[in-house]
Amino acid sequence: MKRATHLAVVALLLLGAGCAGSTSASDSGGPQVAATPNTSEAKREAPSPVDAAVRFVASTDALMSRSPVGRREILRQLVASEHLAEYVNALERAAADLAEKLDMPIERLTWVEAPVTATLQASTSTTATVDVWTVSVLGAPDLGSPQQVWRTVHIDLELVAGAWLVTEATADAGPTPASNDLALQATWDDFEAVSAWPPAIPGAEL
Repeated sequence: MKRATHLAVVALLLLGAGCAGSTSASDSGGPQVAATPNTSEAKREAPSPVDAAVRFVASTDALMSRSPVGRREILRQLVASEHLAEYVNALERAAADLAEKLDMPIERLTWVEAPVTATLQASTSTTATVDVWTVSVLGAPDLGSPQQVWRTVHIDLELVAGAWLVTEATADAGPTPASNDLALQATWDDFEAVSAWPPAIPGAEL
């Protein structure tokens, strides 16, 4: 039970640090500017800060399943470049703390991130603030039933070279729905089976 409690607490705080990133996955770290065929197509495909925020949150499980190098490359797609190092360092500290408390490599965790709802709180032509309500379901064979962690992630973004990039993210606990007392807790085998399905809301990947 202690392990499960530690897991849930650290998971809740995982994306609570200030963050940022860049649109480029190249070693240079500079933003990549996509070619715009024509004005009408650019208007039809205008990026949405809400979509970018949801994609950022939905990437949590991919981040946790990768090596430190892989995590950095995923974050480079999502976060503004001037904040990338700060966010990578905060994420690695959280991952190391979680691994120490669970006494297992972080990559052994199975993690499913499922954003539920999202809303645009404020915006200008180049900045936006989005709130995302999301649930993390995570576990490992040695931890018994999988755990769920509900949180609301508050995300600031800026428009850089045609892409909305995260500049800061903080998280509050909940709102957490009450559990159904009549429902049986899932076994690890049950969770492992459904967690292998493709995500309904995909995040960033390598």
